[in-house]
Amino acid sequence: MMSILDDGNIYHTYSGAGLNAYANTKSQFRKNLAKYYLGDTFDDSGYLNFRFLVNCEGNPGWFEIIQMNLDLEEEELNTKMVDSLLNFTAMPQNWNALEFQEDSSNYYMYVSYRIENGKVVEIIP
Repeated sequence: MMSILDDGNIYHTYSGAGLNAYANTKSQFRKNLAKYYLGDTFDDSGYLNFRFLVNCEGNPGWFEIIQMNLDLEEEELNTKMVDSLLNFTAMPQNWNALEFQEDSSNYYMYVSYRIENGKVVEIIP
């Protein structure tokens, strides 16, 4: 179970931490995803959205998952595909520990995967 550290405050609550949260770069995140995620085994299309907390040590948890079709209507996607992308997204090595006012901080992050025929074609933000 992931715990909130330090003062318990959570920053970047509404917009998420954006590109600063990715360990190394977003480009590296995409490369890591290409090595880890086997989209050829799925044929679903839609958006898979994760909203989660990263604590001040850079450990993600408390995931909220929203699944939609390409028309942005809520629709369940292939469970194994969702689990695979959740497991990848939950890897601590993908996320930076961020500071807020020179102290380590807990923050919210959002990642949306646009999926076409099982392949991730876009990662937002």
